Amino acid sequence: MDSLEFSTLAANAKQSKAFRAETINYIRSCLAGNDVLAKQISENPLVTSFKPVDDATVRGCSDSQISIFLYELERFVHMTGIEQLFQLSRDLPTVEEYQERRMGSSSVGALLSITEYCYGLNIPTRVLQSEDMRFLVTEANVIISMHKNKSTPSSRSSISATALYKQQSTPPWLLSAPSFRFRKCCATIVGEFELES
Repeated sequence: MDSLEFSTLAANAKQSKAFRAETINYIRSCLAGNDVLAKQISENPLVTSFKPVDDATVRGCSDSQISIFLYELERFVHMTGIEQLFQLSRDLPTVEEYQERRMGSSSVGALLSITEYCYGLNIPTRVLQSEDMRFLVTEANVIISMHKNKSTPSSRSSISATALYKQQSTPPWLLSAPSFRFRKCCATIVGEFELES
């Protein structure tokens, strides 16, 4: 939806806003277990393609996991709206605006929030909401966003991404695995998780 190559919605903020609202209402209804309402909300195949994800999530996740997943999906959809407004405007986002938007619109948070389910884990909420976990999610986001924008260097977003990259004292991929902070956060999270097991 965020590219004219794939959708005409990218050039129409009003229609896109309605599509995002329909998507979120459908997802909320599905994750709440209200399939009847979900069917009334949308029959659009782009929206209803979420149903298999919903079925697996409701069947295999705790209420807490579903709540976190829903929050991240809502954040993602909201940030794609912010991203679209930047793309439709003539202004370049500031580095701060780009970073805030990219942290939500990359969908990394939503994907990481469902990783627990994929691996059959039950990570304690306090670990998921810890500063260490937020740091790791941000680092993953930076790495993925930089890689994506590097592969489309002509995009307006890549200009802000390049500026963000230049603000960093070290490249994002060096901030990750080799960094002391990254290793410390991983060790803390693993230690906390093992205490719960």
